[in-house]
Amino acid sequence: MDFLRALVLFLYAVVAALAAAIAGLLIGVYLIIAGCVAAVVGVVFTRPADLPERASVFTLPPDGEKAKPNYLYGPARSDLRYVRQVTWSRWQRSSASWRGRVGGMLDPGDTVLALTGPIGVGLAVGLTAAILIMAVVAGAALLATEVVLDLCTVSVRCAALTLRAVDSGLLHVRHIRVRCIACFEPIAYPAYLCPECKTPQWDIRPGRYGVLRRTCECGHSMPTLLILGTAKLDAICPRRGCRHPLDYRPGEVREIILPLFGPKRAGKTVLLWGIVKTLQGSAGPGVRVEYGNADTATWVGDLDAAIKAGLSRVPATTAPAPKAYVLRLQVGRYRRLLQLPDPAGELFYDSRLSADLLYLGAASTFILVIDPLSIDVFWQGLSAEWQKRLENHRSAAPDPERIYQQTAERIMQMGKRSAQRRLAIVFSRADLVCGGYGPASADEEDMRKWAQDDLGLGDLLRDAQSDFHEVTLFHTEPFSCDEHGLDTLVHWIMRAESVPYGSAGPGPGDPAKRLSCRSGAGQFALIADRGEVGQRPGPPVLG
Repeated sequence: MDFLRALVLFLYAVVAALAAAIAGLLIGVYLIIAGCVAAVVGVVFTRPADLPERASVFTLPPDGEKAKPNYLYGPARSDLRYVRQVTWSRWQRSSASWRGRVGGMLDPGDTVLALTGPIGVGLAVGLTAAILIMAVVAGAALLATEVVLDLCTVSVRCAALTLRAVDSGLLHVRHIRVRCIACFEPIAYPAYLCPECKTPQWDIRPGRYGVLRRTCECGHSMPTLLILGTAKLDAICPRRGCRHPLDYRPGEVREIILPLFGPKRAGKTVLLWGIVKTLQGSAGPGVRVEYGNADTATWVGDLDAAIKAGLSRVPATTAPAPKAYVLRLQVGRYRRLLQLPDPAGELFYDSRLSADLLYLGAASTFILVIDPLSIDVFWQGLSAEWQKRLENHRSAAPDPERIYQQTAERIMQMGKRSAQRRLAIVFSRADLVCGGYGPASADEEDMRKWAQDDLGLGDLLRDAQSDFHEVTLFHTEPFSCDEHGLDTLVHWIMRAESVPYGSAGPGPGDPAKRLSCRSGAGQFALIADRGEVGQRPGPPVLG
């Protein structure tokens, strides 16, 4: 009987141990896999409250961006570490639980060792085997996860860098350079406001905070490239000390900066107004002119009202900070943003003040405005009757040569080489001085002779010819429709900026568009069916 009992116990022990070992192996594999899966689901998706505190927390970079980082720019690595932490924590809890169970089976004080011992030994062997096997599997899985994560991270970051390079390349190929219209600093890319909460996104391009889309802290998603619709967002200057609104959609088309310089009361503001009205007057099929922002529309409207009211002088531009007005110009397939800075004349009296006019370094075409009445040599040559008639229109401005020398020196210091610079010297007041003291005609040779002989500007002209690749003279009156109008000047500007500016309007002989100009007080009147201020026949096409 003892032999039979021993045999039965032996067979039971073998069978129970084998069965328990197999069960332990399966239980161990299940617990290890279940722990991994539960950790992944909990960390990435459900995030239950009982998760342990992260040992490695992802922190946002100190760049001031209020946006959610792209998952593969840090959060993915942090989550992978957290998955390992949660998995290890679950494994430890499961191990402690089964260690207690197996220990209880092997404790002779609590159980019948002959019955539970083989099961405990089998479970211990199976669980140990599962741990050894799954250690190899888990190590391989961990290595594969690291490799896949690294490949995905490198791919996404390369895609972001490629998109940034393509976007910058397109801007370079299209000769698009963005410059703030308030601080005049060059801008690599505008900053944009979140449409939902108006939080600035200082660098919205593909990168750490998104490749194709960026998500603001408020949860609103935005495109990251101009070709994806970034230009539809509200833009501001990315310089933290400026933040001026750039509501004219910069970056879409090439910008033309047209600096005017000259003394106070020389007629710069009115000349700018005349250029705008001349461009608007040529609008037609294939030619489109729009205000770039609300400030430009308000500025033109105020000048329209002042000129309609018959004011002989428009309000002077204030000195503290220049401002640029913006036009959107389309001529056929050519689209341009035309920036028109309107600085006060006082800024050109002092080289320290002109050093802040950074847009001088970005422009290729410049306009020097000179009031002939402000030149003493010319004024002394007028008869007493003419001096009395024009006394109220004369501006007390410094010698134009001084203004030119200081500004030209600044242009050469910060600007392009002389082969790329062009200068238009515009003599204003054509409506006041052409009666008997102006040039013989609008021909440039006659104007050059008049400037040298009557105005005493021979040295200035020679210096300008040396400093600029091309120098052209104009004698203008912005309210005129004759040879002193601005059509020729506008054509010269467009040609200098490689824009084939053309006309789609009626010819000069069309009676429905005939203009009437009154000189003397510098007023403008229009006799036309539509009665639009500044409407004039379109200029001929220039090649």
